[in-house]
Amino acid sequence: MEGPLDEIAGAYHTFLRSRQGHRDFIAYYADEVMMQRELTPAELTWIVEQSLRTPTPIAAALFASDMFSNCMEAAKQVDAALPALAVIAEHWAETATAFMRRHFPNTRTAVLGRPYDVLGASRTVQSPAGRLSGDAVRMLRCTA
Repeated sequence: MEGPLDEIAGAYHTFLRSRQGHRDFIAYYADEVMMQRELTPAELTWIVEQSLRTPTPIAAALFASDMFSNCMEAAKQVDAALPALAVIAEHWAETATAFMRRHFPNTRTAVLGRPYDVLGASRTVQSPAGRLSGDAVRMLRCTA
């Protein structure tokens, strides 16, 4: 989970009950949490529009599911059987990297905005719209 239960419930009940609340939540979250740089108005509009492609009741259900799901067993199966890469938000880097090492030792990690090694070539984890946090990647995944 990404915070105390009362904060998560507050976000859900305050914002994810109407289309305007959904819009306001995404605009705030994109500008204050997801992006690691200043957004242009066009970029913020694009992110909000992508999120609003998911109907608000579905977005609310996905939000709740994401906050309260425990996928540890499935993730352990992936870690044991397949090559995997976990992309981590910069603001969670220290905590999440240690967690991944402890629970998923075979899964590679990359922190958004930081260099990582792929087949001997250094790369920086970025999205076309700019440096997105893991929260952004998860949220945009729900709108595809």
